[in-house]
Amino acid sequence: MDKVKGYIFDLDGTLIDSLGVWDHVASNYLIDQGITPAEDLDELLKSKSMQQAVVHFQEDYGLQKTAEQIIAGIDEVVTKAYRETVQPKPGVLAFLEKLKDKGIPMVLASATSRVPIEACLQTNDMTDYFDGIITCAEIGAGKDKPDIFEACLGLLGTTKAETLVFEDAPYAIRTAKEAGFRLIGVYDDSWEREWQAVEHLTEKFIQNWYEL
Repeated sequence: MDKVKGYIFDLDGTLIDSLGVWDHVASNYLIDQGITPAEDLDELLKSKSMQQAVVHFQEDYGLQKTAEQIIAGIDEVVTKAYRETVQPKPGVLAFLEKLKDKGIPMVLASATSRVPIEACLQTNDMTDYFDGIITCAEIGAGKDKPDIFEACLGLLGTTKAETLVFEDAPYAIRTAKEAGFRLIGVYDDSWEREWQAVEHLTEKFIQNWYEL
């Protein structure tokens, strides 16, 4: 890690303990709209971007709202939780502070929308650590495609060999690896059953941030 010149961090499940917020957000949103969701909806959307979820609501549930209206409704619920209850994982702030002291640039690559991200960073005094935030909605592609990682690389101005990606989601790890990125895997309970299949794709797999 001494030769790394740039870092790309996922947010949810990697830096912050927030995935519990998302466990039933899709189902709860549809229920609020008077629509009964399928039992497997939350699991189905687990590895999808916000934009992909919007399309699913519109096409599969006939939700007569614009993408902007749907995202705003979901953001309102999520932002409240991110501002009031979501916190960094233990050891995260100390690690980010160490990188900041070294002057190493860091960017966030997240499937979450910008509004709740910024609310969480502000509440937890994390805003100043990052040189930029890029979201899947802004890129127009989920992490099943490498677009967001490539965009972050452009923002950092580093090569893939000089850059480390921190991710907890197995599907995102596969995507980044196939695109030639170096990876550190971060354990999160939400992906426990799938980790063994992707652990070999990472340079290091950490159970907690004190291991770095």
